[in-house]
Amino acid sequence: ASRKELATVSVRRFTNAKRLSLEAPSGGGGGVFPGDGETSPDHLLEQATASSTPLDAKDAGWRASMCEVQARLLTVQAEMEVNAVGLSVLDTIKLLFATGNAKQAAKLKSDFSVSDRAFSWTRLRGLASSGDWAGVEKFARENPRKPGGIGHDAFLEVCFEWNAPREALIPHIKRHPNGASRSAAFAKAGMLREAAEEAAKAKDVGALAKLRDVAPPHLRASMEGLLSTIEGLSGGGSSSS
Repeated sequence: ASRKELATVSVRRFTNAKRLSLEAPSGGGGGVFPGDGETSPDHLLEQATASSTPLDAKDAGWRASMCEVQARLLTVQAEMEVNAVGLSVLDTIKLLFATGNAKQAAKLKSDFSVSDRAFSWTRLRGLASSGDWAGVEKFARENPRKPGGIGHDAFLEVCFEWNAPREALIPHIKRHPNGASRSAAFAKAGMLREAAEEAAKAKDVGALAKLRDVAPPHLRASMEGLLSTIEGLSGGGSSSS
């Protein structure tokens, strides 16, 4: 069956689920239902059509509303060039960014009232998942003080999550305003010399000593020198291991 045919069948199921929810008898209980829009359509349908638990008016209304949203999403997905049928709103947006369909992603954000923060995180992960590091860099430069509206830490987290190459990672590390965070990120990337230099700039003796202890022999002497300089300026004690 084609995507449109599958989506049409699913829309009918959700429409029926909406009707069943609205016609369900009222009662106590109702359980706990997710409300973040991240439930898969099949799981949501299972919840929406469950009849073993009596529904109060609020629960019935919620289930009907979710079924309507999912039916509308399936209709939109069926018209897309990419195969997104059955994905959540955020996963659909992620796929759109990963496949270079930014305008469709922006329209989906508007149509389904996705928050700016959730959209930015999803955009970032979509670009990173497809290895579009130039796109990630362009996104970061749109708001240098707080990239993407979600901050420098978010970009570093996603770069590490998706194993960004060093040439793509380094600009994000260098833009971070916090010296300790820059040092930690360089260390995580295995760039111990750069991590030590950032720790020295931040006068973080503890971090520098830890780096020295794990550094290969050819780097330890320079780190000892940095430690001696910092401790000399601060009147500290010995840095012996």
